[in-house]
Amino acid sequence: MSAVRSVLVGTCGLLLLTSCASGVPKATTVRRSAPVATASQSASPPVSVEVGKSYVEVLASGNGLGATREGLTLTAPNSVAYRYLDHAANMQEASIDEGDPPYLKQAVVPVGGDSFKLCSDKLTCATFGGFLVNQDGKLVDLTINNQPVGPRLTAGNDQPVTAAGAKFTLLTAYQSVMSNTWFITVKVQTGAEPITINPKLWSYRGPDGKPLTWVGSTAATHVVSKASLIVIVMFDSAKAGGRLTVGGCRVLGSSAPGDESRDCPSAAFSAVLKVG
Repeated sequence: MSAVRSVLVGTCGLLLLTSCASGVPKATTVRRSAPVATASQSASPPVSVEVGKSYVEVLASGNGLGATREGLTLTAPNSVAYRYLDHAANMQEASIDEGDPPYLKQAVVPVGGDSFKLCSDKLTCATFGGFLVNQDGKLVDLTINNQPVGPRLTAGNDQPVTAAGAKFTLLTAYQSVMSNTWFITVKVQTGAEPITINPKLWSYRGPDGKPLTWVGSTAATHVVSKASLIVIVMFDSAKAGGRLTVGGCRVLGSSAPGDESRDCPSAAFSAVLKVG
């Protein structure tokens, strides 16, 4: 578990349905249809639907981060389906890093013959469908509420930027079908010195250079030396192709948490991550 100390309460509920990047490589896909039924034989579900059900069950499992990442074996690497589940795992890991309890298991309800509904509560539901598999039976694409996921999904390039001896790496970004909120996950890795970060003070400018409205994030946090964690920051109706400015304060010569929300002009640092 990451060596972090959270000092503020999270600013919003980070539900999987509302959380859960365009730069995702496209895998070769085929749609497998169900076999023709005879009078004495009923049709079995297409392979894509069977794999899709297993995929949604992973999202709903509540079995912990390991089980979510293990579910990536259902998908083709670097596909839309892979990146979406990876984003969900990043969101879950950020929640754990913040000290939140694990997600609760949710019911998966069939809708028609090829879709599945997942609800985080009585009023917040999403329908997963449009499942596509490749020649190896690996899931490559899906829809949520009949909306394509791929155009809403952005994956990082694994190239960190460095500031104050710490590395900041864009992992994933996703514009929620449910709210159009832009959810960005960033990995923070400290070096020899601790830092403090307050994602509430981070900013995002879209492709047109205009600033977007911050709507939530994980809590301000003291990160001890040689540690790592994942941060979530959210903006209203943002689009890929912009720039995320991250930052914080140096805590030189000390590993004790301070006031992570304070202004620290003499020890402040910042860095810019390109999103998409």
